[in-house]
Amino acid sequence: MESKKFKIGDLKVATVVSLALAIFAGVFLAASMRYQYWAGYGPGAGFVPRWSSGIMLVLSLIALIQSFKQPGMKISEVFPSKIATKNLLVTWGALIFFVLFCKTLGFVIATTLMLTALFSRGMGIKKSLVCSLVVAVICFFLFKMVLMVQVPVNQFGW
Repeated sequence: MESKKFKIGDLKVATVVSLALAIFAGVFLAASMRYQYWAGYGPGAGFVPRWSSGIMLVLSLIALIQSFKQPGMKISEVFPSKIATKNLLVTWGALIFFVLFCKTLGFVIATTLMLTALFSRGMGIKKSLVCSLVVAVICFFLFKMVLMVQVPVNQFGW
């Protein structure tokens, strides 16, 4: 008889989510025990956290048990393909680049470079560069002149 190796991708999404919620509720319930449940004339600081986390813990444990019994999507089905993963990495990289270099390069240059990286995933580099520059200049004038919002500029004022 062959033994199957355990893979994280074989877990169901509902199982992972309900387990994470159960852990969160348990930690929250334990933390709420440090606060006074009842104070002199009414509920104390621990009253609502104790009840809400207790109810959440019970419901998430019920959901965890149900997730074992019912069919559902596996984690491996939820994660993106290789192309989608590459698109996500380019998007996050472009966003991080923009945040890090916007003050140094200025809004127009940083936006143009970020949008070029994003647009080049679906069109040619020359066309994406032109589109990026047009969008960046329109956004710059829209924010700076029309909305009068301060945007980061370089030494040339753009």
